[in-house]
Amino acid sequence: MTFWTGGLSGWQRPWLRIGAIAATLLGTQACLIIDNTPPPDDTSSISGTWTIDGGAPTAAACGAIGIDTVELVLYTPGALNPSLRLAADCSSGSIDSRASTATIFAGDYEVAFDGYLGTARVAAGDRSAVRLIARDHARVSTNFVSGTGFDPRGSDATVEAAWTIAGATPTSSTCAALGISDIRIAFQNGAGWYEHPDLVVPCSVGNIDTRPTPVIRAGNWTMQVQALDASGAIVAQGMAASLAVTAGSHVIMDAIDFTGGAFNPLGSDATVEGSWQLNTRAPTTDSCYALGIDRVRFVLFAATDTAFENGVVVFQSQCSQGRFDTRPMAVVRAGSYLWALEAVDAAGEIVTDYSEMTPITVPADSHIMLPLVDYQFPTTLTLGLDWQSPSGAYTTCAGAGVATYSYTLRRDGAIVATLDARPCQDLVSFNSTDTAGFSPGNYALYFEGFNGAGRKQWSIQPATCDAIRVDNNGIVYDTCAASYTP
Repeated sequence: MTFWTGGLSGWQRPWLRIGAIAATLLGTQACLIIDNTPPPDDTSSISGTWTIDGGAPTAAACGAIGIDTVELVLYTPGALNPSLRLAADCSSGSIDSRASTATIFAGDYEVAFDGYLGTARVAAGDRSAVRLIARDHARVSTNFVSGTGFDPRGSDATVEAAWTIAGATPTSSTCAALGISDIRIAFQNGAGWYEHPDLVVPCSVGNIDTRPTPVIRAGNWTMQVQALDASGAIVAQGMAASLAVTAGSHVIMDAIDFTGGAFNPLGSDATVEGSWQLNTRAPTTDSCYALGIDRVRFVLFAATDTAFENGVVVFQSQCSQGRFDTRPMAVVRAGSYLWALEAVDAAGEIVTDYSEMTPITVPADSHIMLPLVDYQFPTTLTLGLDWQSPSGAYTTCAGAGVATYSYTLRRDGAIVATLDARPCQDLVSFNSTDTAGFSPGNYALYFEGFNGAGRKQWSIQPATCDAIRVDNNGIVYDTCAASYTP
């Protein structure tokens, strides 16, 4: 504990200096020799069937929806790359791993059905959890809906979007200078875009807001704000966003600024795929909420923008989804870029991010697969206490006359950890009650220290020790003032 006279006579206000010693992950380390070869009877199998618009698939029905091949894709939970791909002709209506040479070991997996036309994926199914039991067979199924059935119109949710031209309110002349006639909110439908008739307005209007009239049907939609020329061709676009629209909700698209000549990586040359974890675990609604993460967005920067200052959001997806894949929709222009995956809160503020300093080269007609990003947050918050004597020298708990202590750690006024009546230590550790770890943000410490007779000698209030900040993979800290009762 710090006694400090500052060169003045008499006792002055003492100091308790709180320093972040480490942000560690709980666990032990051991040397293990692991045989990764499962026993021969630890195998399983899986088959999948599908329908088209609820009916048995035929060559005509497959041709009508533009699918000639169906793949059954198996992933380990949260994995970016599939463990197994099985392909069959669309009209066959089924796939069975027992008819292949593939070996599948028992365990928990995620499964999806994808539809292809040649080498282009034109229908991407959502992943579903499946458990494969040893010496057993699992069956899964799906239904492909024809393109004529794609219709996001409905009366479940309202939608809003706004745009500017070179940072200013759009006018007829500034829109015309960029060759923009109309603005629309479009919905991805396979490799194309669906134009909602109620979500197209002249560029000079500056915004779309359907409230109080709901115009979108509840469901999972990929949406994008697009600028069109007089012929209806897309001349510029905002980021694409994968959104889960629920009944009664109001969807707000991120504001976009259309600027001629500015850095713009958005285009139709390449698709992109990425995934993320939270502390090596697949994200869930609960773990994302605990860390204050609403969604993850893919951002591109010019290859020369090594300070990562002027990025353009290309795509974003809800945190709990753990991944995004824009296929079959190309969303990136060919070029060389720096990139980042930014985890943001509901207000769009960055909670944490991952930035890649090595440029990626995006060729035309390509698919970019980003490496798995693991956002790490400390599960143990360790604070070091430096006790300073009247002479200015640092000492220990015993030297400061502190035998026991009580601490309370708070975030935004809420108690997140307590330690009561513990023997005094110079290192104090708090363990997170959530497996996701300590959410980034500002923390405050309340402290009471007692001598051997149980008399309180030291204390600090959260108001005077509120600059302990947890960031991704680290802690930024400040010095805390403490009162002394002789």
